[in-house]
Amino acid sequence: MKDSKKGLTWLESEIQKIVDRYKNDSARYKKEAFYLKITSVFLAAIITVLLGLKIKTDSVREVLVNVSLVLSAVISVLSAYEAFFDPRSLWVRETVTFARIKDLQRDFLFWKNGLGRNKDDDIDPEDIDQEVLEIFKRRLDFILQDTLKYWMKIRGAPDIERNLEAKAELKRNDDDKKR
Repeated sequence: MKDSKKGLTWLESEIQKIVDRYKNDSARYKKEAFYLKITSVFLAAIITVLLGLKIKTDSVREVLVNVSLVLSAVISVLSAYEAFFDPRSLWVRETVTFARIKDLQRDFLFWKNGLGRNKDDDIDPEDIDQEVLEIFKRRLDFILQDTLKYWMKIRGAPDIERNLEAKAELKRNDDDKKR
């Protein structure tokens, strides 16, 4: 029965760590996507102004054209970064994952709070159902695997995704045989 209590404590802690991670990642990708877009827009506006200025001095005009050229290159680099890392897409995915894990956490805490208590108001290990703990653990694993598959898909790694699916299928078959 102590193992059930350890499992309960571990799962609660693990869910909280993952909730915190996805909450932070979601906020970080949101900021990154926003700053990339805003920076590109401002640089494009600056380039437009610099190229549109009517300067009579050739040396100043040449400097402005060169600055515009450099700023255009910076926009190209930002666009390549955005296309490769796609922070907006990651923000959306991390937010969805965060919401799914929060749902799992809420369900887990609801179940945990319904368990019997002993005289010290501590959870009675006799009331912890190991199968229910395993169901919560599998839900957590499924959410994380689903997120990983999505990440690999947008990164163009379908072979790895197929390998993961085959591994998950083998694990399910092993679990079925144990029952």
